[in-house]
Amino acid sequence: MILFVCGPSRGGKTSALSELDDLAPDITVLRASKILRTLKRPLHRLNLSQALENQYILGRWLSRAELRNKKIVVDGHLLITTTDGPLLVPDSLMSALPIGGIIFIGDKPEAIFARRSWKSYPKSVDVVRELSRMERLHARRLARMLEVPFVSIADQSKSKLGSRIERMFQRPLRCAARIKDVF
Repeated sequence: MILFVCGPSRGGKTSALSELDDLAPDITVLRASKILRTLKRPLHRLNLSQALENQYILGRWLSRAELRNKKIVVDGHLLITTTDGPLLVPDSLMSALPIGGIIFIGDKPEAIFARRSWKSYPKSVDVVRELSRMERLHARRLARMLEVPFVSIADQSKSKLGSRIERMFQRPLRCAARIKDVF
């Protein structure tokens, strides 16, 4: 089963997940950007086509047989900023994976903007706020569509995140019938 943790870049996902190894050694945390980097995929200044291709490559990688029957937490995004505008990760891609829950982690837009070393895009706190809102709404809508739990954590509370992840893994995976091969 995969729990998908999403949110804006520099929003606190990786920091919040960093202590999960100590809390739950039977859970594997995978960073989408690290997987794509290992596969020699471009990560910055992507056009829409490149970003979409990355998502399908990542989906193929996550659907590998050796990952089945494991507790996987993916640190990733459901909204990718591209040179052509924002890309929402397609429903068809997410519905093809054994997603057992979606967690959105965010921080105050001002804090996210301040942590970003590249200020070219988003250009303002308001844009960060809007993109964060879009990703959170997309995550919540996907969770409803997939009939899986959705949690939004705004304060990066690590203890709260660990307990919520443990509870989500205790639920039976309801998506086995809808998983299809789109990769």
